[in-house]
Amino acid sequence: MNDHTYGTNLKKVRKEMKLSQKQLAEDICSQAMLSRIENNEVIPNALIMTEICKRLNISVEEAMNEHSPHSQKSRDWLQLMQYLHQTHQYTQLSLLISQQYVPPAHFSKEELQLYYYYKACALASFDSHSKGVTKLLQESLDCTFDFEQTGSSDMEIILLSELGRLRLFQGETEAGLLFMKKSLSYFSYNSAKRTNIELVRAIYHVGTAFINHQLYDLADRAVAQGIAWAQKNHVLYYLDQLFLLKGIISQEHHQIPKTLESIKLIDTLTSVAVREQNLAAEI
Repeated sequence: MNDHTYGTNLKKVRKEMKLSQKQLAEDICSQAMLSRIENNEVIPNALIMTEICKRLNISVEEAMNEHSPHSQKSRDWLQLMQYLHQTHQYTQLSLLISQQYVPPAHFSKEELQLYYYYKACALASFDSHSKGVTKLLQESLDCTFDFEQTGSSDMEIILLSELGRLRLFQGETEAGLLFMKKSLSYFSYNSAKRTNIELVRAIYHVGTAFINHQLYDLADRAVAQGIAWAQKNHVLYYLDQLFLLKGIISQEHHQIPKTLESIKLIDTLTSVAVREQNLAAEI
C-alpha cells in the first residue's frame, strides 16, 4: 500500500473493531484530524501514527502495507480451514479454530465471513441443529449482506441456503422458504460468473426444501439450474444428489423415462466418484 492509501487501511481496521472515530481519536488527535487521515488527505506524524496503530492492535508496517505477513498468514489459515471443511475433517478443523487464534480485527469483512462460516460448520459436525450454529451462520451473513441488495456473492448464496435449511428444521416455514427463494434468486442472477463449488450443495438444499413443501415448479427450476451450472463448470460435488432430486421431481410428474434416466446418471456419477477416490488413495 502506498502513502496515499494507508488511511483507507486504518479506516477498515477501525470499522472491523467497531470503534467510532471519536473512540479511536481520544487522547491521540482530534476527530477531524483522524477523519482527514482516514480520507488520505494528510500524513500523520510518527507519534500519532504509532498511537493509532497501538489502539488498533496493528503494527505501523501493517497499516502501511495491505500485503503484510500478517495478511498472508490470515489467508493461509483460512485456506487451511476451507480444505478441512471440504474434506470433512471436522475434528481437525475444530482443533485448528481452538488452537490458532487470529484476531478478527485484522480480517476484511469477507475473511471474517469465512471465519464464522467454517466455525459454524465445525460446530454443526457435532450438533447440526444447535442454536449456536444458527447464530454463527447469521453472524457470517451479516458481515456483508443486506436483504435489499440486488446482487449477491457466492458465500452469501451458500449462507442463505444453510440458514433456510435450519429455519425450516426449527419450524419457521415462512422464514425458511424466504431464505431458500432468495438463495435461488441470487444464484440465477449472473450465474455464469460464479465459481464456488459449494454452490451445488446449496442448490441441493434449496431443491430439497421445495420438494418437501411440494413446490415442485420451484424445485425443478433450482435443480435444472444447479445441474447446468455444475456440468458447465465440471463440478461433480453433489451433482449425483441433484440428479436424485431430478428423479424425484420427474416421478411426481409421472415422467417415468426421465426418472430412469436420472437413476442411470446417478450410477455413472457414483462410479466416477469411487474411481477418483481410489486414484487419490493410490497417490
